[in-house]
Amino acid sequence: MEDEPTFIRQCKEPKSDEARDEWYRIMAIEAKAAGCTYCRFSIHPDNINRVMVEGWSTRPRRQATQRWNVTARDPAPSAAA
Repeated sequence: MEDEPTFIRQCKEPKSDEARDEWYRIMAIEAKAAGCTYCRFSIHPDNINRVMVEGWSTRPRRQATQRWNVTARDPAPSAAA
């Protein structure tokens, strides 16, 4: 059985490598604050501007399949709070 992540954030707006890396950095901080000790950072195979961070409280033995689900304008997690 696959372990589901407890932290999932997606974005489709980073327009440069630097913007994507900064978004990943911020999401890693949020994941750690949410109790995650292991994260998976992904780039969508069909669109390099679509990125995702998933986090687990402990490293999973089997990671669940990525579930891409980004709407036209998803708010940033910190902005939605």
